[in-house]
Amino acid sequence: MALTMITCKLHMLLAERRLTVADLHRETGISRTLLYLMFNDELSRVDIASLDKLCEFFNCQVSDLLAYRQLETDQS
Repeated sequence: MALTMITCKLHMLLAERRLTVADLHRETGISRTLLYLMFNDELSRVDIASLDKLCEFFNCQVSDLLAYRQLETDQS
């Protein structure tokens, strides 16, 4: 059986642009709490307006921020 999960790639986008969460917060107005959760890939849900702001800021698609992955599990 395979598990699935959606992971957030915000840390990669910030690193590529040499930005911090604080920089992103100042530029977008998105709460630091939400951005830190996304940065640390601990987010359980995100609203469309925040995704829209991030895509506009980074000039990217949602798939550049979020990735769907299947994880293999041991079937012992």
